[in-house]
Amino acid sequence: MELVKNYIANGEKVIASIAPSYKELLKCKRIDQVKGTLRQLGFFDVREIAEGVNMVAGEYARLLRKGEMENIITTCCPSVNHLIEIYYPQLMPYLARVVSPMVAHGMMLKREYGYDAKVVFIGPCIAKKEESQNPRYSQHIDAVILFDELRNWLRNENLEISKCDNESFDCVVPKCNRSSPLTSGVVNSALATVGCVDGYRRFYVHGIQNCMDLCERMTRGEIKGCFIEMDHCSGGCIKGSAVGD
Repeated sequence: MELVKNYIANGEKVIASIAPSYKELLKCKRIDQVKGTLRQLGFFDVREIAEGVNMVAGEYARLLRKGEMENIITTCCPSVNHLIEIYYPQLMPYLARVVSPMVAHGMMLKREYGYDAKVVFIGPCIAKKEESQNPRYSQHIDAVILFDELRNWLRNENLEISKCDNESFDCVVPKCNRSSPLTSGVVNSALATVGCVDGYRRFYVHGIQNCMDLCERMTRGEIKGCFIEMDHCSGGCIKGSAVGD
């Protein structure tokens, strides 16, 4: 929080990249009030990470069309990535070589606003803080704020989202991409992008124990020809580790 506040106080161009679950987890009458509120806090612009989902879905669609991987596991959840890297390294070849929507959006915003701009992800996931500090991605994301931290900031500034002015989001993204925090959201976004028939069976798994059970089955060779979305949190990112309520 102090890092982000210092960016703003020093006159940096700070861009908020906000997770789609804000529509349910932040109290507002209209979603446009969220952008208006963040602009009052000093953010230069506010963009929806659903734009990043759009980019990532296109990459998954490409992998589906190529059909070269025996199984494809989505890599949007950093906790699942760590689970596989540490405990099931034999499944590493199944991890899609696709960055998360957060990182993809950070790449896009840096190109658009300049590499001196500061990109701040706002969302419901503690693991995103660690992902943003990963040397592979740290040049794309400068800070991560959780929704609970944002609520505290607003309280300290005596700001209520439901009483702030509307300011429309500039970019329009497919509605399916805004459902990415729900279970199967990434799979559905990829399906909406594919545009052709492929040979993979698609399903999703959420909850850490279910993810571990699936990994055990995959190590035994029981799963083949599948496109799998795995989420650490039961119910998907909308019930993330830092949702608060």
